[in-house]
Amino acid sequence: EEERLALDQSDGEPSTVTNANANANANANGAKYKYDCNIPTLRSSCHRVRQPTKAKKIQNNEPQPKRTSTTRGASSASSSSTTSSTISASTNVNGENGTMLPASIRKVEHIPYDTTKHDFNRAIILFLKSLDPTIVGDFRETENDNKIENGDDDNTVKGNFEHFCDSKTKPNGDETQQQFQSLSLQVPTLENFEVPIQSLKKKSKRGILLAQDHLSQAMYDCFFGESKNSSSTSKSKEHSNVNNENGGGDSSSSNSGSSKTSLSSSIVDTFDDFVTQLIIPHLKSRLIKNNIIPESSTVKFYYQRPPTLRIQPGPARARVNRHKDKDYGHQNGELNFWIPLTNRLDTGVDLYVESIEDKGDYEPLKTDVGYASSFFGSGCSHFVNENKSQFTRVSLDFRVGIEPFFDPVWSKIGTRDDHLRRCIEM
Repeated sequence: EEERLALDQSDGEPSTVTNANANANANANGAKYKYDCNIPTLRSSCHRVRQPTKAKKIQNNEPQPKRTSTTRGASSASSSSTTSSTISASTNVNGENGTMLPASIRKVEHIPYDTTKHDFNRAIILFLKSLDPTIVGDFRETENDNKIENGDDDNTVKGNFEHFCDSKTKPNGDETQQQFQSLSLQVPTLENFEVPIQSLKKKSKRGILLAQDHLSQAMYDCFFGESKNSSSTSKSKEHSNVNNENGGGDSSSSNSGSSKTSLSSSIVDTFDDFVTQLIIPHLKSRLIKNNIIPESSTVKFYYQRPPTLRIQPGPARARVNRHKDKDYGHQNGELNFWIPLTNRLDTGVDLYVESIEDKGDYEPLKTDVGYASSFFGSGCSHFVNENKSQFTRVSLDFRVGIEPFFDPVWSKIGTRDDHLRRCIEM
């Protein structure tokens, strides 16, 4: 039971590090880790295994591919590259299981994006500032903060932060570029976000981390404006998100639109625009380029919404252990997208992924801020190493299910997840 709970909280296999040898896992200077527990991250959503492995092996509990005429028939020698055929329920165009993404799509890819247009950093800083600092955490003071508070500048830290909250990504008419850059150095950075030590240990009445519960609820409120603890509300939203076919405009989003604050709008608008205007068009172009669908076809994409925010403070001894997302109920028809929001050179933390399922050739993605990396997380094992630095690693991630390989109504028996999805038809 303890191993299963540890697995739930660590995003993977049970930690091989125990409290007994915690002192042996000191950092390079011989000091004990500040975060000496087996939970490496706080996260805003998760997928939990609730039954033993044997109980999960139930017949006919597998996702089913959708029959469609939009997938090119490339498996037959007599099929031309411009001829459409109906996908088989047992095999796809690569001769693989009908729900398996084609190999060309499963490859790792790094997608650049404009951080001024899609400013996740600013959106997440505003989001974290709105949470209870005694539960989730707060930003450390920086040298610039002290300098301002000591009277070297007429502005206060609060004033500079309010300027940051209200500002766009360019200086206004009363600022020079130099003044704008100076103010930018005086606002919080995600690397300096500090999580209370007890927040990675203290659990709520429902058996999950109190801080994680708080973080998850706040993220859900930003996107839907209502409590996620209402089962009827959650089921209704999940249904409307999955079955919507008109550009993803689900009823839950429109009903709460008038009551959105600037905070929630910052996160929601940034993320939705990022996915619908960049990621999904790019993903469809890959499908066309690799001769998987005709250029004129219409495809449904099911993207996870809200995304998962992960906060990994340091110095800590725990890591996100090796795992495959399909062990937690995700499908082979999904593609993972990972967006680091902190500098990997500061934290020394990266996401390690094997190139082919079960090959074991783990390599770091080396994704810099300003890039989103896609990888096949359902089948390819992956992990995140320990954060031994004094900084905090922050990232966003989400998954996109692709028609016809993704089954939007399937769920794995023995698992429970927090993920809702929005359908985009393109």
